[in-house]
Amino acid sequence: MTATRRIIVNTITTYGRSVFVLFVALFTSRWVFRALGERDLGLFALVGSFIAFVSVFNNVLGLAVSRFLAYAIGKSGVKSWREECEDVQRWFNAALSIHLILPAVLVAIGYPVGSYAIRHWFVIPPDRVDACIWVFRLSMASLFCTVASVPFISMYKAQQLISELAFWGVFQALLLLGLAYRLLFVQGDRLVCYSMMLVIPGIAVQLAQMFRAWRTFGDCRVRPSMMFDRARILPLFRYAFWELFSCGGDIARKNGTAFIINRFFGPAMNASYSITLHISAHTGSFTSALLGAMAPAVTTAEGAKNSGSAVALAFRSGKFAVLLTALFAVPLVVEIDEVLRIWLETPPDGTATLCRCLLCALICHKLGIGQHLMVAAKGRIGLFNFVLGITSLSTLVFVYAFVKAGWGALGIGLSFVISYSLLSLERAIFGWRLCGMSLRHWCFRIVAPLLAVVVLAFLAGFAVQGAAPASVWRILAVGLATTTSLATGSILFVLDNEERRFAVAWIRRLFRVRRSAA
Repeated sequence: MTATRRIIVNTITTYGRSVFVLFVALFTSRWVFRALGERDLGLFALVGSFIAFVSVFNNVLGLAVSRFLAYAIGKSGVKSWREECEDVQRWFNAALSIHLILPAVLVAIGYPVGSYAIRHWFVIPPDRVDACIWVFRLSMASLFCTVASVPFISMYKAQQLISELAFWGVFQALLLLGLAYRLLFVQGDRLVCYSMMLVIPGIAVQLAQMFRAWRTFGDCRVRPSMMFDRARILPLFRYAFWELFSCGGDIARKNGTAFIINRFFGPAMNASYSITLHISAHTGSFTSALLGAMAPAVTTAEGAKNSGSAVALAFRSGKFAVLLTALFAVPLVVEIDEVLRIWLETPPDGTATLCRCLLCALICHKLGIGQHLMVAAKGRIGLFNFVLGITSLSTLVFVYAFVKAGWGALGIGLSFVISYSLLSLERAIFGWRLCGMSLRHWCFRIVAPLLAVVVLAFLAGFAVQGAAPASVWRILAVGLATTTSLATGSILFVLDNEERRFAVAWIRRLFRVRRSAA
């Protein structure tokens, strides 16, 4: 399979997985909201946010490991994932040694700190403290298994066999759907049961993925003699440390915001915040399909010393990431009140305002994603991730100031818009300084036309909204209007000739894949 065809197949399958998971999540979240109620959902958003941290933590470590594996694969010229390469094996075993030791240390430190915080820092009703402690314990178990599986999962990404990961994602979503429906009939503590439903199937799927990777990839072999190679452990540790620093800033921003909300407004507003993060995460998952396929290709091209191709691919990734995000974010912003009414019937106060702000912030965040991919491929991420982590933490300053000023949910949302915009600007500057990615090209050929097209889509959506009464049909009409505006505007103003040909090739190959499957 050619590199272009592999990118297309990976994107199609992961994008299909994202659509399916979002569809399933509409039912799952509705049932969970009914089963837990507003108070327990807010408590889960506060204490169980550590499970979300595990997911982010896993993704960040996976990106770090897959970067070195993909770079080694590109450098060695390996053509098939069944081929064995000593350099790739050494990187895999060095990563495995780190990811066995690291979760043990995190659990040893995190468990007593987290337990103390739940009992003494958070505002939790006394009768729910024990349940929250169990949620935290399950989160720690998930942390250990998830981090230990990272080197195996990263091999799928480095070898660009991402379509198989999409299958496992669909399987896990189906498991969660069945368990969420079952939660409605549970007689015991539903908060603890819900945490178990998230953790146990996740661990089972990870173990299956690890076994499959061990059987499929020639380089997924545990060799103790290669596990403690300082020449590889130190670069991996430095890279992972700086990725975790940046990730830690993002986690602190989200969890710190949850803590501030809890102190000022109580668990009810935490429920609004949890629903907002849920919608934002699923909207952002659509671009993850594209970026998950593009990131290994950018890194492999850089490993093969083809920087021109890597830069072009990174810029292209940024454009398509914004467009894919806007494709779902714009109609949701326009119709979020009606969507929440149909989905949750009686959503918590402030949810619609928070959703609008975070979805707009998500579009701003994707503007600099191409530069992020390129800097990560280069591996020069120390100062880069330090600045990104500090900027993420600065969100808490804005949140606290706006909440103290009485801005409520709007102030919380605007804090995310400001910080996400700053992050994109910083990525663009680092991409220019470290990778030679033109700032002029980014400003005038990417940001300006993309924002113009997004504004046009908003205008089209609000025009349709004002012409019809609230209904499911109006939501569909708004979606059609915004999609048409985005597609037309992108073809006319955003994509260059090469990218138009690239998009047409994707469509043609999509139909070829379907015909061959038939």
